[in-house]
Amino acid sequence: MNDIPDDLSPVLREIDDKLKLEGVPPHMRAVRAVKEFSVRFGVKSYVLDLAPVKPGEVIPKTDYPKRIHAWFREVYGKRLPMQRSAKVAVFAHGDLWEMLIPFSYGRVSIDPCDCLTHVTGARLAFFTDADRREAYRQFALGHGVRAAFDRFRKLNQSFIEAETDWTTAVALLTAQTPNFGQSRWASLQMCEKFMKGLIVLLGVGNPRHGHDLEKLHGELAKSIEGLDLNQLIAEVECRPEVRYGETLSTRDQAYAAHKAGLQLIHALAALPPPAVGP
Repeated sequence: MNDIPDDLSPVLREIDDKLKLEGVPPHMRAVRAVKEFSVRFGVKSYVLDLAPVKPGEVIPKTDYPKRIHAWFREVYGKRLPMQRSAKVAVFAHGDLWEMLIPFSYGRVSIDPCDCLTHVTGARLAFFTDADRREAYRQFALGHGVRAAFDRFRKLNQSFIEAETDWTTAVALLTAQTPNFGQSRWASLQMCEKFMKGLIVLLGVGNPRHGHDLEKLHGELAKSIEGLDLNQLIAEVECRPEVRYGETLSTRDQAYAAHKAGLQLIHALAALPPPAVGP
């Protein structure tokens, strides 16, 4: 890294002024500033991808993105939350955590564990390699699913509603008083609405199959050759009774449904022919 000063404020003020002149809106300046910073100082690192972390693999880390975003939060305050955010749940070190999925930082890497909310450094010190791998997988999956919604959101109202169900599922999993049954149901609703939206876009099959993901899968298979997501569907599928506690739901079931639901959305978004979506 080329002569990065200890005090980033003067540099960030220069970058901020440049972005203003370019017409970059306030809520996007932190993201753009990270890229500008990277170019200016030749920060080189790896881009996180969707491959799982291998045992013993070290995730390169720099705290500059975190410091840059902190500076913009301090300067702009409430104008920054205009950004579309996404969250996933992560089970690590015996607890469920909420993880914020930030916007891409270009070629500046992030430690996914830094995106866990309300986690202390002391607690992170106890995380095992398995805990960190789980955080990395959920981080990468969250990025992939958000990209899927970015692609499909404007094409059908069902995708907008499915994205809301994603938010609900995470909130109910990670709340101080969680509701595992309603979280499971929200994960099912996310998958149901996404699948129905795809059926409509593809123009083949019947989307009117209620909450039956297996039947919706069968309708999609009419136009997607070799589709086989039944294992994921089995993790998500549940009865409406889970919403009211008539059927007991465990933390493990709700977390499994959350993960499988995200994996299903990510897989479906990659399968339709290029003609679907922008």
